[in-house]
Amino acid sequence: MAEELKNVKPFPNMPPEIFFSLTKLLPMLAIELFIVNKNGEFVLVQKKGRFNGWALPGGFLGLNEDLEVACRRISKKYLGTKVSHSTFLNICNLPQKIYGKDKGHAVVLIFKCDLPKSAKNIIYFKKIPKDILNHHKTIIEICLKS
Repeated sequence: MAEELKNVKPFPNMPPEIFFSLTKLLPMLAIELFIVNKNGEFVLVQKKGRFNGWALPGGFLGLNEDLEVACRRISKKYLGTKVSHSTFLNICNLPQKIYGKDKGHAVVLIFKCDLPKSAKNIIYFKKIPKDILNHHKTIIEICLKS
């Protein structure tokens, strides 16, 4: 298997079935974007698929990917615009018992980000909704205390 893995393209171009298999074997490094407006409201995006509900814009760090580049890639994917500024805010360790048995173990780098003034169709929340990923609730609570 080790020899076969040498031919696999790194994340984010890795075949999903290989990526999800690896998440059960290794801690994965994730990035979550915490975007807050002047009113103290934070941005969430609606997820559909394996989970239907609200989540922070986030994703996994690609091999050799710069952290700023990852923040912009994630923002573009989920918000349709690139963040204009990002600052490291905190780190969160999410072992299986928190992150999810079927997901494995993630270490999350949380970045506080600013959106450009031209950003549109962004959904802000004052309170954490009930239908949110459990570990994102934990991350938001950490961010709100910072």
